[in-house]
Amino acid sequence: MMPKNRILSRCTTIVATLALCANAYAADKVIEIAAPTPGADMTAAIQRAIDSAAAAGSGKVTIAMQPGAVYNISRTEATALIHYVSNTTTRQENPDPTKHFGLWLKGMKNVTIDGRGATLLTHGEMTAIGIDSCTNVVITNLNIDSADPSVPEMTVVSRTDSTLTARVTPPSRYSITPEGKLYWEGEGWRFTGGIAQIWGDGYTLRCPSPMDRYRYASTDDAGNIVWHYKPGEAPKCVPGNVFQMRHSIRNEVATFINRSDRVTLRDINYRFLGNFGIVAQMSSDITYDGVSCRPAPESGRTCAGFADFMQVSGCRGKVRITRCDFAGAHDDPINIHGTHLKVVKCEGNSIDVRFMHGQTRGFENYLPGDEIAVTDPHSLLRGARAKVRTVTQLSDTDYRLTLDRSLSEAVDALGGDAVIDNISANPEVEIIDNTFTLTPTRGILLTTSRKAVIARNTFIKIPMAAILIADDARSWYESGPVRDVTIRDNRFIDCSSPVILIAPENDKNLGPVHSGIRIIDNEFTFNTPADSKPVIVEARGVKDLKIKGNKSNVEYLLNIND
Repeated sequence: MMPKNRILSRCTTIVATLALCANAYAADKVIEIAAPTPGADMTAAIQRAIDSAAAAGSGKVTIAMQPGAVYNISRTEATALIHYVSNTTTRQENPDPTKHFGLWLKGMKNVTIDGRGATLLTHGEMTAIGIDSCTNVVITNLNIDSADPSVPEMTVVSRTDSTLTARVTPPSRYSITPEGKLYWEGEGWRFTGGIAQIWGDGYTLRCPSPMDRYRYASTDDAGNIVWHYKPGEAPKCVPGNVFQMRHSIRNEVATFINRSDRVTLRDINYRFLGNFGIVAQMSSDITYDGVSCRPAPESGRTCAGFADFMQVSGCRGKVRITRCDFAGAHDDPINIHGTHLKVVKCEGNSIDVRFMHGQTRGFENYLPGDEIAVTDPHSLLRGARAKVRTVTQLSDTDYRLTLDRSLSEAVDALGGDAVIDNISANPEVEIIDNTFTLTPTRGILLTTSRKAVIARNTFIKIPMAAILIADDARSWYESGPVRDVTIRDNRFIDCSSPVILIAPENDKNLGPVHSGIRIIDNEFTFNTPADSKPVIVEARGVKDLKIKGNKSNVEYLLNIND
């Protein structure tokens, strides 16, 4: 692990104003961070306050920012540490897994960071907040935005069959070479090409990038970009559409919660989440309440996220997501799952397992005492079980587990094609009173074997399944089966058909994968031709499925298969 980067800020006078005092309402200690000088880099100053809180002991500590202040934090002054994060990058995409943490909390207990309405403004590709091996952490009343968001945007002004004229949305910036090649640029990064989405008519959809086949770029007298193409090759769009463009490397995350217990994010506005979302990994009892993932209304931007908004991987306890607002993602707003690892060797009470999807690796997916199950990747049915005694890392993909019993017979029965699922890393889930819109994919992906409630949410114009319950062990390797899911009192407005999809990715039917799903008292509204019959629920590989009391403004279908 790399040592912490403790490059001191030039703002030593601001650092010196940190004051430790008593809270008038409790025995808590309060560390006040003075208002910054406009434009000053406050990364080191804020980290100094966090380190002071860590040194204060196990009592309750509040780190308080100044109301309305803007605290600039930068990649260059950040705490640089190697951390592997679920669902991010392959070794080929990003050989260096170093993350650059603006605020770094390590091994802390009973700490609150109260922004009091302040803004963290990131500079460069970085992880705004990191929480590792902590207990009882609350972050609240904070805005998080980027001075150079790594998803540049431009609004279509006009189009011909060979040109596209577009106005760049601040603070996005670019340069054009003498040969007419355009690069989007930020602090320490630049790219050309990549992935694109188009915004318009209440939808955000994946689309060919306007940077795919252009011949050259120039600017007009109004300062707009003019993209030049061969005749007939200009992108399909209309004035007012917005193109959102990005490279595909998830080398940082917006917030990283790792091996921590009882962490709460409350009343936080994430105006931009780059280059991935809020990731909770191998943690327990996570609460996201009143978290808005949406561009600031006055910004003119339409995109708030480089990829997923909330990724919950291998967690336990209870995950609560309430009163949140999700708009402007480049992938799924919520994805809650475990991870199947492939068995590569099994001898006696020892078993070697491997992360199979390149974007997930490098972290221990098991704790001593966890219960694991041998799983057939083709039927997705769980078999023999054992408990983990020790975990040894062999490489960034391979781990050796010693168990309380041998699983050799069960592994051999699957012809060397077995995976294992961590049954213990399945949280109880509540997703209640949230809004989902302007995403190109799903609203919620959910696979957990413990009780899950999805209630009183609103889904607007979701172009794929608004709720997907999958489970797979041959593609993303995201586990596992659900056993107790209630989807009730939600509103689905102009969502794609099927609206709710239960589709385990098994290619061998040896019995139902999922069970105990109730879809009750939901409202489905469609703006569709009178003769269309949208599918509100499509399901297979499930038993004990209950569908009742749902309402729609049009006649709808249920697609239910064994």
